[in-house]
Amino acid sequence: MSTEEIFKKMKEAVQLKGAQIVPKVKAVFVFDIEGKKWTVDLKNENGSVSEGPAPEGKKVDVTFTVSNENFQKLVKKEAKAVDLVMSRKMTLKGNPAVAMKFENALKALEASDSKL
Repeated sequence: MSTEEIFKKMKEAVQLKGAQIVPKVKAVFVFDIEGKKWTVDLKNENGSVSEGPAPEGKKVDVTFTVSNENFQKLVKKEAKAVDLVMSRKMTLKGNPAVAMKFENALKALEASDSKL
């Protein structure tokens, strides 16, 4: 599955489950994958997923910078975020404790009808 397809599935999952996930996560994540940015807002309203950086004025809690290959491994659960960061295969800007919430959000999104 391509990165674009993953974010499309993630968007569908957030549309289905965002209202339940947002109160638990309360964070905005930006993924910089080989220069292409995606914003996963699990903080505002019922959540959203969009291509590009966060809109102006929206506070980003964590920015992940990662290769396409390692992003794929993260989503497929072939690697954990903490391991990617520790091995310097992914960097994060922001609060590491908030960053770890993304893996929990990913689990919740996978439980939706829109499988990642």
